[in-house]
Amino acid sequence: MSFTLGGAPGQSQVEAPPREWYKGAMQRPSRSARFPAITLIALAWLAGTGCRCSDPAAEEAGPHSLAFDGIDDYVALEHLPGIDGAGVTVEAWVRPDGPEVPRANILARRDPKGRGDAFLFRVREDMGGVLEFGVANGHEAWGMAGKTPIPRQRWTHVAAVYEREDGAISLYVGGDLDAEGRTPVKARTGEMPLWLGGDPLRGASGRPFAGQIDDLRVWDHARPAAQLKETARLPLRGDEPGLVLLWSMDEGDGQRVGDGAGEAQVGTLGSERGEDSSDPTWSRESPF
Repeated sequence: MSFTLGGAPGQSQVEAPPREWYKGAMQRPSRSARFPAITLIALAWLAGTGCRCSDPAAEEAGPHSLAFDGIDDYVALEHLPGIDGAGVTVEAWVRPDGPEVPRANILARRDPKGRGDAFLFRVREDMGGVLEFGVANGHEAWGMAGKTPIPRQRWTHVAAVYEREDGAISLYVGGDLDAEGRTPVKARTGEMPLWLGGDPLRGASGRPFAGQIDDLRVWDHARPAAQLKETARLPLRGDEPGLVLLWSMDEGDGQRVGDGAGEAQVGTLGSERGEDSSDPTWSRESPF
């Protein structure tokens, strides 16, 4: 089902410790006598150079994102309740990179029985790299494209706001309004999976995203423009009214993406619980 467009388009250096010579006895100390001395020398050196040592687990903590290969990577969520009401807001940080996919999905909500999309949020590389948000009901589909190209190899905050009652759609790039319009089509409702960065139901033509995505937020209402801009770079508590999904993507390892909104909406990397070719890659690149 195609959409009818309704809008215009360092590394620090340290000095080596001084060589220590054993004095006094002409005989070389035994192995058991040497080890404590070497240990003390090493500890003194590390303290003097300010070396900080950490374990691998601690290294995994901190800001991360997910990198998608533009071929078949995606994150799956079986169902996201709470977004069939008055409207929906989808926002994320994106950094397009790699191959230019004509229609690169950021987030898709699609009927698993092949009866069409409920909504699509993507980058239209075939239209110069602008945003697009579209809705469908199984019989009709309608989409609106933005005007501002999303910069490649640079983090940009993007958002789409949809009001079900009057069909109003607004697109935001970098916190600024990019395009707005109205659709006569009401988005399909019911239990449907969400796909981040691709759409496996479409097989080889799954509209994969090439680049990195971070901090996905989904709300059950149309968020005001001022709120979008004010909170784009701020961490959320997870209990904000109307927040139904918060994927900060800071795990840095593993096959799951945890939900910071407290609703246990956990995403799975790729098509299996174990590693496979459709898993996006954890990255330390982040807009935060």
